[in-house]
Amino acid sequence: MNGVIERAIENWLTKTNERNYQAAFCQVLMHQGHRVLFSSSHGPMEQGKDIITIAPDGVCCAYQTKTGDIGLAEWRQISGEIQELIELPVDYPGVDKSRIHRAYLVTNGSIKDPVRVQISDRNEDNERKNRQYAHLEAIGEDSLLKSFIDAQGHFVPRELPDMRAFLELYLNDGKGPLPKAKLFAVLDGAAFGQAPRQKSNAVDAITSSLVSVSYLLNSYEEAQNYAAMAEGWGVLASCIARYAARHGIEEKFWRQSLDLVQAEIGANLTLLRKDAAVRQDFLEGDIRVDGGPILGARTTIVLGLLSFHEVCPFAKDKSPDEVLVLIRKHLARRHIWGDSAFPYFFYIVKFLEASGEGALAENLIVELFRAVIDSNLAKSGAIFPGPYVAIEEILESQLPDRLEDLDLEGYRGSSFILRSLLEMLVRRGRRDVVEEQWRRFSYCQQHEFIPDNPEDVFTWRTKEGTNASRFPSQTQSWAALVAESSDLSKIPEPFRTFRGVLGIQILLCPQRATPAVIRELDSDNNRGARA
Repeated sequence: MNGVIERAIENWLTKTNERNYQAAFCQVLMHQGHRVLFSSSHGPMEQGKDIITIAPDGVCCAYQTKTGDIGLAEWRQISGEIQELIELPVDYPGVDKSRIHRAYLVTNGSIKDPVRVQISDRNEDNERKNRQYAHLEAIGEDSLLKSFIDAQGHFVPRELPDMRAFLELYLNDGKGPLPKAKLFAVLDGAAFGQAPRQKSNAVDAITSSLVSVSYLLNSYEEAQNYAAMAEGWGVLASCIARYAARHGIEEKFWRQSLDLVQAEIGANLTLLRKDAAVRQDFLEGDIRVDGGPILGARTTIVLGLLSFHEVCPFAKDKSPDEVLVLIRKHLARRHIWGDSAFPYFFYIVKFLEASGEGALAENLIVELFRAVIDSNLAKSGAIFPGPYVAIEEILESQLPDRLEDLDLEGYRGSSFILRSLLEMLVRRGRRDVVEEQWRRFSYCQQHEFIPDNPEDVFTWRTKEGTNASRFPSQTQSWAALVAESSDLSKIPEPFRTFRGVLGIQILLCPQRATPAVIRELDSDNNRGARA
């Protein structure tokens, strides 16, 4: 099994580019005792330094990452960047510019002998002439591969179903939706499957998981499937949060790794935004096949992901004006297929409010609130399925000659998201809508799964919890409703510690968008509720 993992790492490393192995390399450096200060997005004004760290001995290190073999031709092409890498001091807060840093050229290919000779000659010339430039070292494919395999540790799925999930992920063509359940299973069954006996075990588990996800997502990288990439890194963020909360791991052992993972989420959503901005529509092929509900669902997902990126706390490269243009252009094509669409809708609303479009945002909440009630009270016709039913299942059920019908009848008359929608209206002071719909609302059964362990909100499935169902009272005090909808006193601590992760987790696992979770994520609107 270890041989399979090592071959997978080698295959990934030889095919990927510098942007896509950079996060894993940062994790390797952290595994070696470095403190990562900066990891670039490969934009301008980086002075030849893609990664900046502080080594265990306190010396600042700067890395330039490349892809492929570096011969004399490639060396000449990058000579300007190399010059900046070794000659310019590291310009970063807290780094002493007067101290000479260490410089590294890193590539996932080989560094040819003539280039190594040039590097050696340049180092000797700089030292002989006392130029006070950084000494340049080269890290090529063999050294890089060994570092990744060492950092990988013992990441081996322990049971056959997990190994099958691992292989299915690794061999996927990367063009479709990410099989999130499989990635959760692989990570839970390997890196995060056991309680750490000591702090080094916890660090090793997180390190190996980050390297593993880097190569498991390789096919999605090659397909430029940015939504799936963001979700894949999101799954890892959730697994780290659950692991840290469950075992009481100190923040200093997971913070930098989680920051790296969240940076990857943000980077891929930035690429998704740039891709969406140059499109006339979100079609992927012939409109006769890809239009209708498929196009509507994709539109909702893309707009929801981009909206999340704009309002999430860890995103850096934001462009609210660009996203607002996209929403205005494409929102009419939205398709709310069921409860599992709610998190995308939630972030569209949050972004619109942050962009000064509060009236449009409230209209969307009211529209969905009424639509869910109408659907649940209808005796026949379209059903609004629960959050465990993904859009892929719904679309597949509509294909002719399908092997099995999708039975949604059990969801009629009930909802997992109706209470959250009600509380969103209450927090925005929409007593008029609540009073108008209350009688009809009270006939809809409300469902919610409450995990016994709060940190299990960050997993795909857990057997430990309570299925809570209830009908609202026929009469309700507005003051009591306002108080309950704004009450954050019982929000579990992991929700607050990992609030950024909680935000993406509801997109990955819509069943986690419970009233308490939405209350926390919508807490900036609590001031809007009026008794």
